[in-house]
Amino acid sequence: WAIYGVAFSPDGTLMVTGGNDGRIKIWNVANQVPTPAGNVLKGNGIGVIAFSPDGKLLAVGRDGTIELWTVGSWTTVLRTFTVTSSVYGVAFSPDSSQVISIEYDATTGNGTLDVHAVTGGSSLHNIPLTDAYSLAVSHTLVAGALPVAVATTNGYVQLTKLAATGFATPTKLTLNSDA
Repeated sequence: WAIYGVAFSPDGTLMVTGGNDGRIKIWNVANQVPTPAGNVLKGNGIGVIAFSPDGKLLAVGRDGTIELWTVGSWTTVLRTFTVTSSVYGVAFSPDSSQVISIEYDATTGNGTLDVHAVTGGSSLHNIPLTDAYSLAVSHTLVAGALPVAVATTNGYVQLTKLAATGFATPTKLTLNSDA
């Protein structure tokens, strides 16, 4: 099976891997020797993952859903968000209050950049993106907004920022040279 996601807990004691077999495996790595923690979170589709900065939650992006798990208990999904396509990237806001994701439909090339409140409900803000493939979210706010970058399958990055009013219009950064 392919591994599509790997993440370390903020305190460095856990590592989580997510594969296309739908299994999310928890590993103890405190002694720098990965040992299974005995927890496997099962679901459908690839498993892209991210820990919240406060270390309390794990976001798992799958086909059509984002699951929030409570770190440590691992017994039931705390919350599930429904999205339109396969999730290719998840991240948290620096204060751990929001989950940012990209979804991508490989058949059409259409995607969506979404943000959900950790407390639940429908998407707070979203914008359509084309050929979205991977996601990076800043660890800090810049001038009151959160920088967000989405790499694409076509050799460019779409840069935007998330403010209280939503996402700004993305700027396209072409990466076709060494300049």
